[in-house]
Amino acid sequence: MMSTTEDELLITDMRCALPTDAWSDAEAHIHRRRSEPPPAGKWRIIDYVSQRFSGSCLQTVHPDAATLTIPLRRKGWHAVSIGLAHPWMRRTFVEVRLTGEQDWQVIEGYRPGLDEPMPLYEPSGGSLLHEEPWIFADLTGKDLEVRYPVDYPQGVRVGVGRGSFYSVRATPVRPEDLPTVTSRRHAYMVQALESSSRYPDDPRWINDQWDVVCSNNNCLNHPLTLKALHSTFPHEPWEQEPYYAESYRNDLAGPLEAGRDLVKETIATVHEHGKRFWFAMRPQAWGTAGVLDQATFTPFFAEHPEYRCVEADGGALSKLSVAFPEVRAYLNKHFKEWLQRGADGISVILVRGYPLVRYEEPIAELFRQRYGQDVRTIPDHEARLRAVWAEVVTEWFRELRQLCDEAGPTELSPRRQLSVYSGPSLEWNWQFGFDVATWAREGLVDVIMPYPTGAHHTVQLYGEYYDRPQGWIDMPAYREALQGTGVEIVPSLGSCIDHLIPLAVYRERAHRHYSEGATGLCRWDNGADAALARARLDDPGLQALWVERYMVKQQNWITELQGMDVTRFAPGLAY
Repeated sequence: MMSTTEDELLITDMRCALPTDAWSDAEAHIHRRRSEPPPAGKWRIIDYVSQRFSGSCLQTVHPDAATLTIPLRRKGWHAVSIGLAHPWMRRTFVEVRLTGEQDWQVIEGYRPGLDEPMPLYEPSGGSLLHEEPWIFADLTGKDLEVRYPVDYPQGVRVGVGRGSFYSVRATPVRPEDLPTVTSRRHAYMVQALESSSRYPDDPRWINDQWDVVCSNNNCLNHPLTLKALHSTFPHEPWEQEPYYAESYRNDLAGPLEAGRDLVKETIATVHEHGKRFWFAMRPQAWGTAGVLDQATFTPFFAEHPEYRCVEADGGALSKLSVAFPEVRAYLNKHFKEWLQRGADGISVILVRGYPLVRYEEPIAELFRQRYGQDVRTIPDHEARLRAVWAEVVTEWFRELRQLCDEAGPTELSPRRQLSVYSGPSLEWNWQFGFDVATWAREGLVDVIMPYPTGAHHTVQLYGEYYDRPQGWIDMPAYREALQGTGVEIVPSLGSCIDHLIPLAVYRERAHRHYSEGATGLCRWDNGADAALARARLDDPGLQALWVERYMVKQQNWITELQGMDVTRFAPGLAY
């Protein structure tokens, strides 16, 4: 079906796709199905009915399937949305662009919007037709091109997902919105990569949306960092973790043995693109040996049990305490190494590196000095104890600030930046002695990156669970605490467990954060979220238009596929 009015174009019948010999409708409907399968390598038409409209989608699992063109025949500026069906168990994605454009953009989905409550009864096994808010563009003389994504997803075997799309919607931009659509705004954006960075050889991420590439400590390690943080490669217990052992040998060991300096190579490449580079570290990525937990441990951890955090009863934790100067010096050495090799800044991932202090002897001694009491009698929610923790952690941050200042400026950064991944709220931070307000007032940090609820790292507060939706960050409190300090507030759009959420959810979260005072955005682990690469999330005005005026209602369940009712007894019941 193609419906067009003066106000809007909605295409739901993809039989309009060109060339017509690139697709087959042999399996479009159960009553029309032929005995022979459709030709290999083609797109296939599947008839569907949803709660809001009916049509014929196009699907393929063949990466070499032909590029399709969807005629649009529109003039002027429009908001263009692409309809995907988000299943529970497989990725759905396509790459799209307008004719005449050079760059493709991935539109992808894995499940319905995570910020929306899921109904108890889910028709069609969770297949929700979801229109992704893609782009504002002048469609004069342009059509839509669609293909199976090339070299995506990174690190995932080709063919694990479906190239599939169900609808195309083009809504004319209102005259009063044209100034916002055609002008350019830019908020501070950090691309935070958690695993081996593909930035240097992935052109999707090289655009003016991003200011900083922030790379975690488990990738692109210089030999010193590698030896310190992953000393047991490729020996036990890595033999119990073949995936990581293989990854190490392929990504790190070979290049290092060949004499390559992966750190300098990566920083140089990022700098060539005009971006700054931060080295990020989880300060508690020490781990302990054993296949039931993390697979790594460092000699420093193993050789210095006296530096571990301990509980009030004397029980040792699998964490090292920054209350010991030796621990701070060890961590500082690795941050300093990256600064010496050209990093424009460093980032401390507190949200996945806590606690930094508990009841160990330096804390006990400081508490005795301050309050004349035995700290082991003090519960961990006591304000005085947390103030002592904050005093010790802040002292470490003064050392980190000094490291950055002593390193001097880089070509792209007059001041080496110190940034922090903090928790979703000030209360969450304070339970570990993370006093971000003091760090900001003292000029110790440049960027605070609050990490949202939704992952196991952030669900607990005072031993109880948050009654907060996934993706929540207490931006008003952050804004008030950091007001007047000049510190950038750059909340993360997601956590380590919610990859491939719909673009609509990203735009909703971005708009909410901007409205509540964010000066920019970041995305944890966003190397897997190629849909963000050209989504222009750095423009607060565009997010406001999408969310407030141009995004359609998203709850549109598929009720029929190939002529079969899937509302109550869906095919997914067999899995």
